[in-house]
Amino acid sequence: MNIWTIAWRSVRHRGIASGLTMASMALGVSLVVLVLTVYGVVNESFRANSTLGYHLVVGARGGSLQLTLNSVFFLSRPVENIPYEYYLAFRTAEERRPELLNSIAYRSYRAAEDSREILAATQCGFGGGIHELMLDAVLDQTQQAELEPMGLDDPGMFSNFTGFVIPLCLGDSYKSYRVIGTTPEYFTVMYDLEREKTYSFENGGRNFQTHSEENGYFECVVGSTVAHNTGLRVGDKINPTHGAPDDPNAHEHEQEFTVVGILEPSGTPSDRGVFVNMEGFYLINDHAKPVDEELPGTSSNGSDDESSESGDGEEGSPDEWKDLLGARGTARADSSWTPVSYRPNSLSSQAEDESAEHDHDHDHGHGEFEPLPVEQREITSMLVLAEDGFGGDFAAMHMSNMVNSGMLEGTLKWSGYRPIQAQRSAQACQPVMEIDRLFQTIVSPVQALLLGLTVLICVVSGISILVSIYNSMSERRTEIAVMRALGARRTTILSIVLLESFMLTALGGGIGWLIAHTCNAIASPTIEGQIGIGLSFFQFVPAELALLPGLMILSISVGLIPAISAYRTDVSQHLGK
Repeated sequence: MNIWTIAWRSVRHRGIASGLTMASMALGVSLVVLVLTVYGVVNESFRANSTLGYHLVVGARGGSLQLTLNSVFFLSRPVENIPYEYYLAFRTAEERRPELLNSIAYRSYRAAEDSREILAATQCGFGGGIHELMLDAVLDQTQQAELEPMGLDDPGMFSNFTGFVIPLCLGDSYKSYRVIGTTPEYFTVMYDLEREKTYSFENGGRNFQTHSEENGYFECVVGSTVAHNTGLRVGDKINPTHGAPDDPNAHEHEQEFTVVGILEPSGTPSDRGVFVNMEGFYLINDHAKPVDEELPGTSSNGSDDESSESGDGEEGSPDEWKDLLGARGTARADSSWTPVSYRPNSLSSQAEDESAEHDHDHDHGHGEFEPLPVEQREITSMLVLAEDGFGGDFAAMHMSNMVNSGMLEGTLKWSGYRPIQAQRSAQACQPVMEIDRLFQTIVSPVQALLLGLTVLICVVSGISILVSIYNSMSERRTEIAVMRALGARRTTILSIVLLESFMLTALGGGIGWLIAHTCNAIASPTIEGQIGIGLSFFQFVPAELALLPGLMILSISVGLIPAISAYRTDVSQHLGK
């Protein structure tokens, strides 16, 4: 019979005491493993997902950590919105021009230009005084809507340092998940560029399009976690909810979006998102930004202020002038042109009658709408890849400093239709630095505290092993004396006691490890649904490898005192008992 068998039988002989001792050790080890695995997985996930191919997050001025959490990880609440023009500052001239041509400022300028041409062409048909009055009003309007500051052919101020820029519009939800308005490029230029990983879709799915013949602007892509927990499939319709799920004032939008794709699991925060086409997001009721100021030269009822003083029905009257202008507008092939009496602020509210809804929402009769003008758009944040030929870090730092110093505010000067009270201050932050700061200042100290407490629990469990074995020595003196009389050496007795301590520690530690990883697997769906971090039974962290030598040292330390006591047992004194 070898010493392992003797030690195991001794452990079994004291079954209750051994079981309680192993249970206390299992509790301590399980807590240590839980702290190590959760911290390790959370740390790895946050750091890996803090930059999915971009360098900067730009959003409203406020907490940079909050901006990172809500824009990168879709956690926390959005800080505030920023004007859409800030997004255009990162785009090229070719990308900016179509957007600016659809602005209210450009439409006003073109309307003023057309008004001058019409008045000049019809000068002979108007009374001199009325004509001069109208021409002065148009000239005044043209001066207030200068075309040059718009920079139609100029690139954005940061376009030379930008590889790509992805806008994000937050604020809506679907069930318990975030709804994110963005562009199709979100799924084509980001994810893990270093390992050449890109987002992929389940069978039958695809990326949403800016505009499709089938669904117009109202398409969306659903993350894998959302699809799994809600049962959504390609072809289903969803109605986003305005506001957070826990907001008592939240209400469901009437506008439906069609699910055209479901993401394959990526292990990123995108698995927990519902991504809708940004153009459709803007067209949802209540999402258009109201325009406080009317077009220069118009009154609250949409007619010319100066010419409203004249009588109706006369030759050259304001109504006839307005009709001529409207006819000129409808004759233009450019559908983005709008008459001078166009009221942009009506876009942000429901129309009061069918004709107003037709005019202001630009419904073409097929459930399709024209995109909103630039002045009525806002974004929550944007993800920017910096580009400088050296990895982008220097360009990212340069752009961050410029944005934080207020350079973006100058992009609003060309349009007088942006509400004065709009949030104009912006900030740029680097997600990697924010996550590092989060872990250094908050998470790491808490992890160290929890780890210290769990190690103390293990030490207390080790002391219980020491007490259990030491107390059994008084009952085992005769047994030890008999073994010595039969030829067992003192070192053999010492080894048997140390093996008992090791067995109790190892068995307790193994049970604790199993308990910890089982808890990880059970809690994984809940944790993944909340913060997008998945845990599995076989998910290890390198720090767990330190448990094995740590448990060996602990078992030897706590078993050494009772082993020495057994080693010193007097054979002659206890043999006759």
